[in-house]
Amino acid sequence: MTAHRNQDNASPSFPRGLALLSLTGVLLMGYMCLPKRGESDTPNSAADTGAVETHPQAARRERSRLRGERASASREDRWADTFAAIEADVKLKAREKLRTNSAAVISITDTATILNKLQKAGFGMHESTRGLLRRWAEADGCAAAAWAEQLPAGLLRENALSSVAIEWANTDLKSTVEWARQLPDAAEQQTLLLAAANEAVRTDPVEALRIAVESPAGAEGDEIIRRAAMEWASKDAAGAMDWAGTISDESLRHKVQAAEMVAWSDTAPENAAARAVDTLPEGRLLDDTLVSIVQRWAQTAPKAAAAWVERFPDGLLRTAAIENLMSQWRKIDPVTAQQWQPKNL
Repeated sequence: MTAHRNQDNASPSFPRGLALLSLTGVLLMGYMCLPKRGESDTPNSAADTGAVETHPQAARRERSRLRGERASASREDRWADTFAAIEADVKLKAREKLRTNSAAVISITDTATILNKLQKAGFGMHESTRGLLRRWAEADGCAAAAWAEQLPAGLLRENALSSVAIEWANTDLKSTVEWARQLPDAAEQQTLLLAAANEAVRTDPVEALRIAVESPAGAEGDEIIRRAAMEWASKDAAGAMDWAGTISDESLRHKVQAAEMVAWSDTAPENAAARAVDTLPEGRLLDDTLVSIVQRWAQTAPKAAAAWVERFPDGLLRTAAIENLMSQWRKIDPVTAQQWQPKNL
C-alpha cells in the first residue's frame, strides 16, 4: 500500500473518509442483495442433482440451509470488517453517522455473531460494539443480557452489562431489575440496579427510589434517591414527603427532605420554606435549602421572596439569600431589583 502511494504521488489522493463512506454504501447495498436464510437454490453439482432425484424435498432444504449459512457468514464477516474499519479510522468525522446507518440495516438475529467477531478483532470496547448491543437490548433485552453475561470478567463485560441495563430499563424496568438481582456477583448487581434506577428517575421516580434505597449506602445511590425524590415531590409533594419521613437513616432522610422541599418550592415556595425551617436541623443543609428555595422563588415572585428574605437575621445565610435573590430578580425586572433595599431587623 505504501509503495503504491509513493508511485502515485502525482495523482490527487482519494479522501480516506470518503473511501470508507463508499465502502459502507456498497456493503449496505450488498447486504440487501445477499441471499437470506431459508432461500432455495438450484442444483449446482452432480452430487446435488443426484440428491434432488433421490430425495428432492430434503435435498432442497439442505442446500437452502447450507447456502443460507454461507450467505449469513459472508454478510456477518463483511459487517464486522465494516465496523472495524469505521473504528480504526480516527480521522473520520462522519464516524457516528456511519455507525448509525450501518447498524440500522443489520438484522437483530445477526447481531450476536457480529458482536463476537468484533470482540475477537479487538473492537469490543469501541462505540460500534456498544451501539449494536444497545440496539439489541432495546429489541430483545433477554438475549442481549445473556450475551453480555457470557463475557469474561473485565472492563468489556462491565461496559456490556451496563449498556444492556441502561437500554433495557427504558423499555422494561421490571425485567431489567429481576435480571440484575439474579446475577451472582454482588458488585455487578449493585451497579446494574443503580443504572436501572437512574434511568427510571424521570419515568417512574417511586420505583427508582425503591431500587436505590435497597442498594448499599453510597454517593451514587444517594444522588439517585435525591433526584428521584425531587421528581416525585414536583408531582406529589405530600406523598413524597410522607415517604421521606419513613427513612431510618437520619442523614439520608434529611437530604431527601431537603431535595423535596426545593422541588416543592416551584409551586408553593412559602410553604416549602416554612417546612424546611421546621423540619431540617440548623446547619449547612438547611442554609443551602433555603437559598435554593429563594433562588427558585425569585424567578416567579421576586417581591414576595424579598419580603421573606428580609426576615433573616444578619449573617452568611442572609447574605447568600440576598445574592441569589438579586441574581434572579435582575434577569426579569432589573429596574425594580436595583431600587430594592433590604430592611434590617
